[in-house]
Order: sequence, then C-alpha cells, then structure tokens
Amino acid sequence: VDLAPVYKHYYVWASFAEKAFNKLGYSHIKTLHGCIDPTPFFNIGEENKKKLRQKFNIPQDVVVVGLVSRNQLRKGFPQLIFALKELRERNPDKDIRLLFNTSLKEGFDIPRLAKESGLSPEHIYVTHYCRQCKEYEVRPFSGHDQDCKLCGGKGTVNTVDISHAVSDEQLNEVYNLMDVAALPLTSGGLEYFCLESKLCEVPLLVTNYSCGTDAVKENSGGFSLDWIPDVEAGSNFIKARTKISSIVEQVEWLIDLPKEERQNIGKLGRKYVLENYSISVIGKKWEEILDSLPDPDWNKEPE
Repeated sequence: VDLAPVYKHYYVWASFAEKAFNKLGYSHIKTLHGCIDPTPFFNIGEENKKKLRQKFNIPQDVVVVGLVSRNQLRKGFPQLIFALKELRERNPDKDIRLLFNTSLKEGFDIPRLAKESGLSPEHIYVTHYCRQCKEYEVRPFSGHDQDCKLCGGKGTVNTVDISHAVSDEQLNEVYNLMDVAALPLTSGGLEYFCLESKLCEVPLLVTNYSCGTDAVKENSGGFSLDWIPDVEAGSNFIKARTKISSIVEQVEWLIDLPKEERQNIGKLGRKYVLENYSISVIGKKWEEILDSLPDPDWNKEPE
C-alpha cells in the first residue's frame, strides 16, 4: 500500500488485490497473474489411473479428496478432516478418504486431529518420500523416519517437506489419484495447487476469498467454498474461515455428478489455466508491458 502512490506501473497476482487497491483510491494497479509451466501436469487417462491406484493399494471405488500444500496455519487441514468425518457419516454407501501431499512434521497435528475426530489412519493417505532413492509412496501415515522398503535406506522416509519432496512428474501422479481437489484457505496471493490440479483435470473446491475468487470463476473448473470472516491477531487482517458444511455439501454435489460431467468440468479447468496462467500467455503480457515503457532516465527516481 505504501508503494501504490510511488510506482506508476504496479501489478498484482490476484484481482482481489486490484479491487482492494481500487477501494483505497488507486486505479492504476492491474492484475497480472503468476504463471505456470503446464508441461508436467496432465490427465494420465483412466487405465493409468487404475494402475496407479493398484500400485498404492487404493481401492478403485474410493473417492479421494486431495490437497497439495504446505502444512501452514492458513490452510484448512482441520476443516477437511472434520468434513471427512461428516461426509463418511452422511454417506455410508461411499468410501470417501483424504490425500495430503504435505509434511506432518510441521503445522497441524493431522494424525491427532484424525484420531480425535474418530477417523481411522486408513482414511487419510499421505505422500511419503525417500531422500535416498527419491522414490515415493502414497499410504496412511505410520510414523516418521521410516526405513525405505524400496532401497533399504535406514530412516530415510518421511512425509514430503520443503527440503525433500517429489518431482513434478511424481506430483502429477499424486494429482491423478484424486477425484476432487479441495483447498480451504484463510488467504493467499496465488495457490499453485489450484493451477496444477486443474491442469490434471481434477475438479477444484476452494474458498471464495483472496486469490480463491479467481479460481472459482464461471467455466474455470473451480467451485466456491463458503466462509465467514475472521480476524488475524496483531495485523487485524480479515481472514476467511471456511465453513465445514460448505465442504461437505460441495464434495457431495461433485461426487454425485455423472462421471462424464465431472470429466467435462476437468477439461474446462485445464483450458482455463492454459488460457490465463501458462508461461506463454503471461510471458507475452510481460513482453508487451516492458516493450511499451519509455527508455529509462537513470537520473530520475523510478516510476
């Protein structure tokens, strides 16, 4: 905000931020999304998905609701766990489970939350990674610093973190295990989970706040999770607290849709990301912006 009156050319990643600046009286600030290389992320097809589930002992009829994210306080891991509890109670004929590609060594104590909610460890799959052989498994969590059954490494297997994590190619497989992608969030500038999941043609649910407002536009492959306002201690920033009831209702709606309709939603999501966030699109916009600027006068203050 302090820099808004200083710089003539000012770009933000989310239209939410542009609108917030407009309310403060700054009309020159524009949205220019962050970009993604779409190459590693795609739908691998039904037969390959079946084989991938067989590899990780995930039954074909299980409905997988997934999240790829850092285990941060602004991400709604507890809401997803509480929602899963309700989903399983309301839909006894469906085997609904969660998949988290995250670290269980930081942030929320996910195993404890699951246990206190009455969920079995088998109801939550977690991505595990061996720092020695760089292979991964998707399975229920059973402890930290485990031995690798693939390479024999001692204490080399943990849930993924910012230092040891799957490659983009492996992450693409993780996304292809999901039936629904879900991100309850308090705030954010751009969540690459929203882009990557859509590129893999997985229907997305995300809190309709901050960067989430761009992810749930019409024909974008994303759908809103409702929220109530909360306030961050210290900063007094308005944060979104996602409604558990909204997660439950939206997951039920998506999984009850005909398969062909869910596939069409996935294709729309991929198309939306390619047209609005790919490096070719955003890179061209940056070229046009930079080429339109006058030659700099290095004796003047920057604009």
